[in-house]
Amino acid sequence: MNRLAIRDLTVVAALLASSVSCLLPGRSAPPPSLPASLTCDDGPLPGVPKEPLPLRPQVAGVQTADAKNAKRLYDEERWAEAKVALGRVATGETGDDVGNRQLAGYQQAVALFRLGDHVEAARIFGEIARERSHLRHGETLLWVAKIAASVPEITRALAFYTEDDITKYDTPDQRETFWQLAYLLGRERLERGLPAAAARLFGRVDGPLKSYAKRCLTKATEMPASRP
Repeated sequence: MNRLAIRDLTVVAALLASSVSCLLPGRSAPPPSLPASLTCDDGPLPGVPKEPLPLRPQVAGVQTADAKNAKRLYDEERWAEAKVALGRVATGETGDDVGNRQLAGYQQAVALFRLGDHVEAARIFGEIARERSHLRHGETLLWVAKIAASVPEITRALAFYTEDDITKYDTPDQRETFWQLAYLLGRERLERGLPAAAARLFGRVDGPLKSYAKRCLTKATEMPASRP
């Protein structure tokens, strides 16, 4: 997946309108259904670094026969069979090395998404996001944004990405993808009590999310430099 489809951006925009927009104190109340993980008022996220560690990718060696078969099922889009076979590789049952287990775990998450199990896919993608040495850490960033509309809690995984990680999508043919990533990463930084970083990211948002980014930018400028 090289970019998020326009329809995904539209879906996220609709979600933001009802449940994720930055509502300013004293002007309106968040809807009762607003997920706690996406409010602007909860405390700092536990167990996440102030600055993600540098990327140090693993290396995948020669696959076992089981891993090759699992990848074949994945390539043939036989998602139900692939999910099971890739799960065996990812958990180490087949004896593959760390790199190949990482690739299988990523592919298993994709298969789960294709099967409609967005919650379990989000769980695996969230685990991948926490490990910057993962071979598919960069690609997972796009899946985090894609799944945000159906599983908003996955946006907490953005704590393990930097502004540099999303800037590579700031190109003419991936501009919509970049705007969505900048908005979601800005919200994560705002939620974590990093208003300066959040404001910088919101300032880079355009397109369908620009009006939401402006409201969030206002809140970022009103927030103290750090939370106790």
